Amino acid sequence: MLSSLNDPYFRERIVDIQDVAQQLIQNLNTDSPSEQQFPATGNWIVVADELTPAQTISLPKDRVLAFIVRKGGKTSHAAILARTYGIPAVVGLTGSWDDLMMATGIELDGTQGWVRILSSDEINSLQESTLDQGVQAELDNDFSQSGGEMTLAANIGSPNDVSLIRRFKAQGVGLYRTEFLFMGDALPTEEEQVNAYLAVIQECAPAVTVIRTLDIGGDKRAPALNLPIESNPFLGVRALRLCFKNPELLTTQLRAIWRVSAAGPTAVMFPMISNYDELIKAKQYLAEAKEAVISRGHPVGTLQVGMMIEVPAAVWLAPKLAKEVDFFSIGTNDLIQYTLAVDRENHEIADLYQPYHPAVLGMIAQVANAAKSAGIWTGICGESGGDVLLAPFFAGLGIDELSMSPGVLPHMRKKLAGIDRNELAGFVEQILDCATATEVLTILQSYSKGGHDNANKSS
Repeated sequence: MLSSLNDPYFRERIVDIQDVAQQLIQNLNTDSPSEQQFPATGNWIVVADELTPAQTISLPKDRVLAFIVRKGGKTSHAAILARTYGIPAVVGLTGSWDDLMMATGIELDGTQGWVRILSSDEINSLQESTLDQGVQAELDNDFSQSGGEMTLAANIGSPNDVSLIRRFKAQGVGLYRTEFLFMGDALPTEEEQVNAYLAVIQECAPAVTVIRTLDIGGDKRAPALNLPIESNPFLGVRALRLCFKNPELLTTQLRAIWRVSAAGPTAVMFPMISNYDELIKAKQYLAEAKEAVISRGHPVGTLQVGMMIEVPAAVWLAPKLAKEVDFFSIGTNDLIQYTLAVDRENHEIADLYQPYHPAVLGMIAQVANAAKSAGIWTGICGESGGDVLLAPFFAGLGIDELSMSPGVLPHMRKKLAGIDRNELAGFVEQILDCATATEVLTILQSYSKGGHDNANKSS
C-alpha cells in the first residue's frame, strides 16, 4: 500500500517502515523473534523479496546454505553477509518469483547468477555440500600469505566471526563493524562492548584489529535509539553525525576501545568524515575517553587512529586529513554511491553502480598518493577490496591492505601470489587513462587472463 502512495517521502522510506513493523510484529507474536523467522532445525536456502539489516544480522549463518533475494545489489546486506561466510547467493533476481517461493528444491550458482527449481527426483539424488569445493582447494593449497606485498585482512561484524578469521587465514581485521551491538532493544554497556571487542583482538594478535566506530543511520536502524525517519537517510544523521548529537554513544564506545587496546594491536577509525573539523572533534572525544579510562585505573595500549574515506569531499581534503591520522581506510561502497549519485540498495539502477568507474578509481589513486606523501598507510575495506580483478590495480597504486569478506581471502591470495607491484606502473597508467567503466573492465579482464606484458607497458 505504501508503495502506491504519491508522496515520495513515504515511498522512499518503505524499507525503514517495513523493518520497524516486522520487528514489532515478531515481538508481539513470540518471545523469540529469531525462532519466528527461521526454523529451529535443519539447513535452508533463504528466499526473500528483500532482507533488512536487522533480518540479515539475526539469521543463523551456520544453517543458511544460500541466499536468493529479489531486491538489492552486490553491496546489499544479504550479499555482503554471503561473501563474509562463503555462502552462495544470487541477489537482484528477475523472473518467475511465485514459482521460486513455492519450490521445495533449488539449485543456484552465485558466481554466474542463475537459479533453477529442482524436480522431486533431482532433490532426492542431491547431497548437501557445506563448503564450496573451489574455496576448499585454495585453502588447502595455502597460496602466498603475503598477498603480493599487501596485508589481506577480514571484514567482520561480530565476535561470532572469530572462527572465520582462523578458517580463512586472515592477516588481521581491517574492518570490525560494531553496529550489531546496537541493533537490540537496549544499548550495549561499556562492559558488553569491551567483551565483544576483546574476543576479536585476542584472536587476531599479533595482527591488528581495526574497529570502526558506530555507523548507524542510512539503511541501518537501532531500535533503542528511536531514530527519526528521514527523507534522505544516507545524507542525514548517520555515523559520526549521530554520535555528535548523542555524545555518550561515542564516549562509551571509545572508552571500551581504549580498554581493549592493552590486549593486542588495536586501531580505531571514524566513518563518514566529510570535513576537517569533524575529524578534529572526533579525536578530541578520543583523547577525553583515554583520560577517563586511565583515571579509573585501567591500562591502555597504543592505539592507531584512522578515518574512512567514503565521501568525495574527504578525497579532496586527503592531503590535509592525512596529517591528523595514522591511516586511511577507503570505504568503496559509499564512495561509489556518493560519487555516482546511485543508491546502492536500489536494484532498479544497479547497472549504474560501477566499481570500475574511472572517477572512482581516480579518487582512490588520489587518496593513495596523499597517504604516501604523508607517510601513512592506506587500506581498502569496501567490497572492491575483495574484487580480484581490481587487486592488481590496488597493488600498483601502493595500497597497503585489502580487507574483505573472509570467504574471498583464498581467491585473493591465489590472485596476488607472485605479483610484483613494482612492475605494475604501466598497467595502472592504462587504467587511469580510461574514460569509461567498460574500458577499465576490458583491461582488468585482459590482465587477469594473462595479458600482463601489454598491460605493464606504458602507453
